[in-house]
Formats: sequence, C-alpha cells, structure tokens
Amino acid sequence: EAKDEPAEDEPAAGSPADDDERIDLNRATFEQLRDVGFSVAQSTRLLTYRERQGGFDSMDDLAGVPGMPDDLLSEVAPKLRIG
Repeated sequence: EAKDEPAEDEPAAGSPADDDERIDLNRATFEQLRDVGFSVAQSTRLLTYRERQGGFDSMDDLAGVPGMPDDLLSEVAPKLRIG
C-alpha cells in the first residue's frame, strides 16, 4: 500500500537537518563542502586546515580558517557537524 504522506521521521521542509543528514567536517569531501555552500577557494582552505590541524574540534574552529565570513558560517552551520 503506497503512502502519499512523508514518513513521520522525515524533517519538515525548512527545518534544520538532523545529525544523519549533516555533513561531518572531519570527513567531508571537496564536493560535499561545495554542495553546502563553500566556494572552491574556501573548500580548499577547509581541507588544508583540516589536514594541518588534524581535524576540527568544534564549529568554532571554522573561524580560524582564512576567508570564512561570519554570514557564510551562519548560513552553512545547520548543514554541518563535527564527528
């Protein structure tokens, strides 16, 4: 029997993504970073920072990556997670 309604465990449109849907910054690929809204240069800087620092400990670490404006970080934060 087919259901036209979304499953109860699916987030409503516009709601923040749950942990399973958010991108782990310590595992994200270049393409995933681009998909959430980072530019080519920003994605490259994030990957370089992650490699040099041994990963991100918290979302606050993003502020230490050059070229990450606060408004962009606010926009992409709901799509990201650490670990």
